[in-house]
Amino acid sequence: MRNVVQSSMLARMATEMMSTAKAAAELNVHRSTLTRMVQAGKIKPAYRGEGPRGEMAFYPSEIRKARRLLTSHGTDTEQVAS
Repeated sequence: MRNVVQSSMLARMATEMMSTAKAAAELNVHRSTLTRMVQAGKIKPAYRGEGPRGEMAFYPSEIRKARRLLTSHGTDTEQVAS
């Protein structure tokens, strides 16, 4: 059953969500900065894999919200990520 759920989530990710790399590129930040933003609660992944290095996927609307947050703070991504 778990593999079916994972397969379904992966299929949905491919059509509706952005990978961490694509989301970071959209925000013009490094992937580690995006990860810190998630850890700080500034952005919420739509999906997060198991474990500390679990893959993440993001809804485009969440990335747009994060872009507005970054824009409102200028280019100081460290301030936004903490």
